[in-house]
Amino acid sequence: EADPIRTKKGANPFSYYHRYMMIKNSLIAYGIPIEKFDIVPFPIEYPEKIHQYVPINSTFFITVFDRWDEKKYSIFKSLGLQVEILPSNSTQENRLSATKVRENIRAGKEWSDLVPKSVYDYIIENNLIELIKNKY
Repeated sequence: EADPIRTKKGANPFSYYHRYMMIKNSLIAYGIPIEKFDIVPFPIEYPEKIHQYVPINSTFFITVFDRWDEKKYSIFKSLGLQVEILPSNSTQENRLSATKVRENIRAGKEWSDLVPKSVYDYIIENNLIELIKNKY
């Protein structure tokens, strides 16, 4: 309910593995040593299972821009989790979203400057453009 677009076909064309690799490559490219972070599956749709994926004493960092972000925040807090909202200079109007990136790709518009170079390279090297175009 908080994010009706989230469940639409094409709203999430990448597998967990693809997203994992894009995030991992970006963190490494920005100079964060691999031993300083972990990336794990996160069952936000089943919040009662979160403790099976991450240590319950973890700190959860989120941004809050819209109703879905507010809903996630309230879920985390209701579970007694430590949550920190990341500061941002963006507003809802100028916030870059993956939806915008996918829209540009499908329309044949420039998009390489909207993502980290490591993400652009990963999408190109793994031929994910077709995956994005074919998900709609």
